[in-house]
Amino acid sequence: MLSISFFHDWLYGPQAALISERFGTRLRYSGASLGYQLASVTAGGPAPILATYLVANSKAFLGTGLPSYTLIAVYIIFMGLVSLVSTALLRRDYAGRAAAEDVSEPAVA
Repeated sequence: MLSISFFHDWLYGPQAALISERFGTRLRYSGASLGYQLASVTAGGPAPILATYLVANSKAFLGTGLPSYTLIAVYIIFMGLVSLVSTALLRRDYAGRAAAEDVSEPAVA
């Protein structure tokens, strides 16, 4: 149980910074929230349904020689590779910039 908590924190700590750095200060909260929620709907929502389908039909796809969870492992590895490639291709527009650099100065009357 401790290892699950450790690796969960290890993942979500840098993820918060990564997601927030994708947007300027004007759109940061909305952009990060919208991106996070859409990702959970498109990737996280169908995952249990897909996993159930893969386990139920694993013998038809693989035969009887491999365990029923093999296709789930392949799916997790595939999604990890998609995440790795996506992260590697991110642009660094706002990375390392101070938030004040993104906001223009108010007009002085």
